[in-house]
Amino acid sequence: ALTLTGAGAAVQTQNALGGRGDGDTSLTVSAAGLGEETVTLGWTPNTVIDSDAITIEQSVLLQEGTALELTADFGAAAGSIVQFGSDKKIYANGTDTGRAWQAGRFYRVVATLDRAAGTWNIYINGEPCVTDGPVGADGFTGLAGLKATLSSETGGTAVAAFDDFKVHTGEYVPSADDSIVTAISDNCILDEQGKTVYILPETSKAELLGYLKLENCVLDAVYTDAAMTQKTADESLAD
Repeated sequence: ALTLTGAGAAVQTQNALGGRGDGDTSLTVSAAGLGEETVTLGWTPNTVIDSDAITIEQSVLLQEGTALELTADFGAAAGSIVQFGSDKKIYANGTDTGRAWQAGRFYRVVATLDRAAGTWNIYINGEPCVTDGPVGADGFTGLAGLKATLSSETGGTAVAAFDDFKVHTGEYVPSADDSIVTAISDNCILDEQGKTVYILPETSKAELLGYLKLENCVLDAVYTDAAMTQKTADESLAD
């Protein structure tokens, strides 16, 4: 079950956020005039998940001025999975990852729990940020729920979008689908699902690389046609 708490909080579905395709639908939570208050989107399973291995997967996108913390509820205690701070830093399990977040883009967050050991691994965009870290709840019996808590760094409006959510007991193996390609210029059209960026024909190699921020992926090839059948003669573009 999903619950939304907080004054002035609203939820809606939106398509094609963060450069995704028109057919991709995300859940957006927003609240205006927060001041020092917060808004929380909570998920509770029908019963506590007490498997020895538990995997939590979701993608999140923040708009400018928003801070977000994703936490796991273990019943008697809660553990901080990832925090997107108002200082633009990303924290995992309460520790600075050395990464900075950008507004308007999706981040893939995955946590894999070892219930017997009381530890978890945390990944952002397929890259490990925490390995065998303590979950901060001694002797927890299982996963009782998840929370996403939004706040505003200015006390104004907070907006965050959520997608690709699932909780399961299978193994998590980072894949190409977890990589993120971000276009940072209006001169690009980005198809994140297809990992494709469309650019003007006169774009130089330096301009192309300046447009992109690559995480957990590499530039594979550059094509001269929209159907992507003709590779550019300049193979150095894909170096």
